Amino acid sequence: MEQAEKVALIQRYLDAYQAFHLVGMLDCLHEQVHFQYIANGSVQVSTEGKDAFRQLAEGSAGLFSARQQTITDLREEGDVMHADIAFRGTLAQATPDGLQAGTEIQLQGRSEFRFQDGCILSVSEIIG
Repeated sequence: MEQAEKVALIQRYLDAYQAFHLVGMLDCLHEQVHFQYIANGSVQVSTEGKDAFRQLAEGSAGLFSARQQTITDLREEGDVMHADIAFRGTLAQATPDGLQAGTEIQLQGRSEFRFQDGCILSVSEIIG
C-alpha cells in the first residue's frame, strides 16, 4: 500500500470509531487483526481476529457518550504508521475507580498501525 492509502484507511477507521460505527471500523480491518491497548508499558487488553475485536468494541462502546481521537502527528517508519493521538471522551457511566458519568477525559498517546492486503492488520494503542 502507498502511504496515502494507509493514511486514508487510518482516517476512515478513526472516523468510524468516533461515530460509534462498528461496521465501519470492522470494514477497515484484516480478518486476522491484532489489537493491543498498552498503558504505562503493560498490555492491558489484547485481541486476535475480527470476531474478538468486534466483541471488545461492542463491550467498550457504552463507556463513552462521545469520543474523539485526533491525529497530531503521523509518520511512517518501515512497515508501521505511527500516529500521535490526542484523545477526548465523555464518560457515559460511572467507573469503578470513582469517575462519574459526564466526566471528560483527555489523554495523549500514540497508535501504531500495520497493514496487509489493503487492510489494517494490527493496531496498538499506547498510553503513558
